Amino acid sequence: MPTNLFLLQMLSMIIDMEFNDGLTILIPVYQDSEYLSETIQSVKNFTSQEVEIVVVEDGPSFKVNQKIATEEKVKYIFHSANVGISGNFNRCIDITTSSFYLIIGPDDRLVPNPTKHLEEELHTLENGRNNKVIYYLPTRVINEHGYVKKSLRELFKYILKSLDDVTFHKLQFETILLGYWLYSPSIIWPNNMIKSYYYSPEYAMAADFHRVARYLMNGYQFRELKTSAYLEYRRHPNSESASPMNRTRVREEEILIFGEARKYMISQKKLIGLGLTYIQFSSRLASLITIANNKRIK
Repeated sequence: MPTNLFLLQMLSMIIDMEFNDGLTILIPVYQDSEYLSETIQSVKNFTSQEVEIVVVEDGPSFKVNQKIATEEKVKYIFHSANVGISGNFNRCIDITTSSFYLIIGPDDRLVPNPTKHLEEELHTLENGRNNKVIYYLPTRVINEHGYVKKSLRELFKYILKSLDDVTFHKLQFETILLGYWLYSPSIIWPNNMIKSYYYSPEYAMAADFHRVARYLMNGYQFRELKTSAYLEYRRHPNSESASPMNRTRVREEEILIFGEARKYMISQKKLIGLGLTYIQFSSRLASLITIANNKRIK
């Protein structure tokens, strides 16, 4: 196939979200999902083009999710064996044959671009592929009621993301280590890259952070698409990661991730990143001690 024709076909998969079966949006679920119907509706409204929507259930089966998927007329896949969060994400990877896809949570929402197109230029897309760049949608955080969540935490992440833009992504790994401002459900994974690194079963609660870190340690870069379409990432007290037990697991897994990052920073002689990994390691350890003390008091 001539190079120019290939590039034009690649571009058509980005402009107007016209993926021609090249985009799959997967929604991994476990147990009853309060926002699943709303999430599916938002995906349907996200683009005027047909995209494949797949609800992937981690066993045991919950008829509520299957009923919602049937009513919304989207594909539903059920696996009887419970393999956990990272295992179900890997199932999503394995069943995907399209060129690009997103794995979004059953409580997240996609908001369309009113002009029905993404302003990604051909030379940017070409350079991105050649230079191992993965694109992600702009993101805003919402609460359980669907309102934009404003907090110091989100402000800090916004500042870190702005710093990444100002430094032309030269400190991307360092800023992500400091505040993890990149939301995994916003990432449009190219299928020729996504199967390079699966979600590790060792990381049940911080699998997305670990996976992004692995890509960054292997020379990839993440850049935001210049579009008014965006992802709404829902953070609420009933989410699985919000429970006290899971918060402990998140801290423990993050400590392991910072340990891997430390080895990488040493090998690359990245002194700023090395310092940040020590700071983050200490902060997560302190957080674990605080959680343990609170449990004793109760």
